[in-house]
Amino acid sequence: MPRKDKYGSQPPLELIRQWMDYGFWYDRAKLAPNIIENLQFLSAMGKPGGGRAEISMRLTSKFHILNFTIPTDQQVKRIFETIILYWF
Repeated sequence: MPRKDKYGSQPPLELIRQWMDYGFWYDRAKLAPNIIENLQFLSAMGKPGGGRAEISMRLTSKFHILNFTIPTDQQVKRIFETIILYWF
């Protein structure tokens, strides 16, 4: 992602947030709203750091945020054993 500007925003992310807020982008050449229908956003990210920028709270407030912890080896083994026992 691009570096934050002096106001703390990132222009590509602000365009996404604008569509989520209003449902369209404004076409300045035609002086009319440019409506895109049936558009869905799916995103994934890791923790900030190591070259990954922090995403603004203005954009993250538009998403449902899920956080999963890494399962232990014993939990992974039980998950796959249950699946294999079901099929075999």
